[in-house]
Amino acid sequence: MTRITGDHAVELFDANHNCAEAVMRALTIAWGLEIPFAVATAFGGGMARSGRTCGALTGALMALGARVGRQPTDQEGRDLVYKLAWELMDSFQATHGNTGCLELTGCLLADAGGHRRFVEDGIRQRICRGLVRYAAEKAGHLYQQHQTSARGLS
Repeated sequence: MTRITGDHAVELFDANHNCAEAVMRALTIAWGLEIPFAVATAFGGGMARSGRTCGALTGALMALGARVGRQPTDQEGRDLVYKLAWELMDSFQATHGNTGCLELTGCLLADAGGHRRFVEDGIRQRICRGLVRYAAEKAGHLYQQHQTSARGLS
């Protein structure tokens, strides 16, 4: 599933979804969840183009929360999603050297000059496509690992 989910996330990204929308939507579709992708819109460009946490990463975190997060009185679900979230964030940081959109892209998308450079330098294709693929695939892999260990197959 993770390879297919990564491909799907990149297809959605290439079809003009932002990074957070593409990752969240690909994962929730793969997991059979019906979550409006608009939930993730404000997280593109490092949260409303502010350069903060990468939207691909936040999209994956939202999807994990939707899939394994807790019910209102469920402490175990919260602990599990936090565990998976930390694994995802640590892996993303280790692989890419940072989790911030500004640091990863070198562009502040809220700034006209930064956005222009983002477009002219092909950063969406050169950098962000890989981040989208990685976030979707890693979140899918973490969920699969959880499913396997929960069934006692690890």
